[in-house]
Amino acid sequence: MSGRVTAQDVAKAAGVSPATVSLVFHNKPGIKAQTRSHVLATAMDLGYKPSAPAQLPAEIRTLTLAIFRQEGSANFESPFFEHLVKGISDEIRRTHGYRLSVSYFYGDSDAEPQLEELRATAPAGIIVLATEMHSRDVDTFTGLGLPLVLLDNCYGSKAVDSVVIDNERGAKAAVRYLSAQGHKSIGMLHSSEDLKNFRERREGFLSAIRKLRAKGQVDEPVIVDIGHSIDDSYRRMCEYLDAIPEVPTAFFASNDHVASYCIRALQEHGLRVPEDVSVIGFDDVEFAASMNPPLTTMRVPQESMGELAVKRLHDLIDGRTRSIVHLRVQPELVARSSVRRLVH
Repeated sequence: MSGRVTAQDVAKAAGVSPATVSLVFHNKPGIKAQTRSHVLATAMDLGYKPSAPAQLPAEIRTLTLAIFRQEGSANFESPFFEHLVKGISDEIRRTHGYRLSVSYFYGDSDAEPQLEELRATAPAGIIVLATEMHSRDVDTFTGLGLPLVLLDNCYGSKAVDSVVIDNERGAKAAVRYLSAQGHKSIGMLHSSEDLKNFRERREGFLSAIRKLRAKGQVDEPVIVDIGHSIDDSYRRMCEYLDAIPEVPTAFFASNDHVASYCIRALQEHGLRVPEDVSVIGFDDVEFAASMNPPLTTMRVPQESMGELAVKRLHDLIDGRTRSIVHLRVQPELVARSSVRRLVH
């Protein structure tokens, strides 16, 4: 979309009225949590930047959700984001005295105007949706001197609380599951997008493979670089399939979006899933269960992550703790039809 995105643009794209968008942007009551999170996700996908912060009554304490994005990024997944926001919204409603404010930050832009908008809301604390954040970006928020929790990213070198996915453990569990189903030739469909989540999932995959190889249970792994964006996945997978005579019997994908596009490429090259090639994803996004075949994946408790971030921030605001805490939520295997058990 060219030009500045307006609230009217968001309303049209989200399929709601401009009045509903206005209520969401100004944090007014009367909007269902699902609708609120859908509108916020649509606004973020369109690159909406609020022209002015909402003016809230001074007696109401505000928690700010700061959504951090890199300029030009196209990898953010709305369903994942919507569940995180729902978890945050639900927990805030259960926590007396708070209202949610939303701010957007763009990594390649001048931070000061963005910070001024955030300061104007006078938040009691901040949750940063930090999926796309780099270590150098953290100082932008720590410099505000406010209680702060990073969501979906953490940096051990920074004294900041965080709630994250245990990506390495989830990837290891996925590999062990494929091995337990009799697969020795296991590959990875790796997104090279510069996100810490993807790097950790790759490390978990390789760590699990090394341990299984030491026992003679799996072969040398194949890692297919499927590019820097979701749109690259199908094309890169087709190029890989055109170039090699034989594929592994199973693939672990960086996430469910990668898995879906690569399954499409496999099927169009005459390979059946799971009869010829098994595939396991990561995240358990909403469409995973309705894919053909339904996708086996590692489920991430996204709403729980949002709830934990609010609880932790509330403790920091009330001065109940001074320790730095990194909370890691554990992915759970969801076995569906995209993985075949081999008989040896």
